[in-house]
Amino acid sequence: MELLMPQFSPASISRREIWLVGEVSEEALTSLISSVTAIMDRSEKEPITIFVHSPGGDVEIGLGIAAVLEALSVPLITVGVQSVHSAAFSVFMAGHIRLAYPNTSFLVHAITFGTYSDLENNKETTRFIDELMNQEAKRLASRTKWPADKWQQLLSGTGTGKFFSLDTMLEAGAVHSVVTYPEVRAKAAEAANREAQPISHRVKG
Repeated sequence: MELLMPQFSPASISRREIWLVGEVSEEALTSLISSVTAIMDRSEKEPITIFVHSPGGDVEIGLGIAAVLEALSVPLITVGVQSVHSAAFSVFMAGHIRLAYPNTSFLVHAITFGTYSDLENNKETTRFIDELMNQEAKRLASRTKWPADKWQQLLSGTGTGKFFSLDTMLEAGAVHSVVTYPEVRAKAAEAANREAQPISHRVKG
């Protein structure tokens, strides 16, 4: 599969927008950090919007990207575009405001490390994956209406993974609303206007 980097240009920087397209990888992480740095150099107060269209990729890198985004001092808007699968779902869930275009699909499945297949039965590796899964389940529960045990089942080795429709993700609180591009810009403007107010990751049911 062709690897595409996060896309940004002088125009997108002025709009404070980044497109994360293609596989979640170390190269994508490096490029995204460069993009965020360029945007933050312009202003450390206004919102940043990340558009996510990805089949997934490296789970550790996905969690790393999410950690970088969550550490930002500005409101973060994530927008699902067509495919938010696997590791890309962790990135998407970093948003304070999570939006999606119509017909976007979501995939959540067990946390695995394909390059470490020879260590599947290694106790230390198994314990590490279990801890990572528990942490991610708690993180997702803190941002949605679903409890940690439901996320844990999806992320554990006993779960088969599942595609979710946009309607289901709306009901779960993983997605806040369905939008078109002009509406994304409006949401960013709203977020900028209330930037001084605390942002809650928790969606109240």
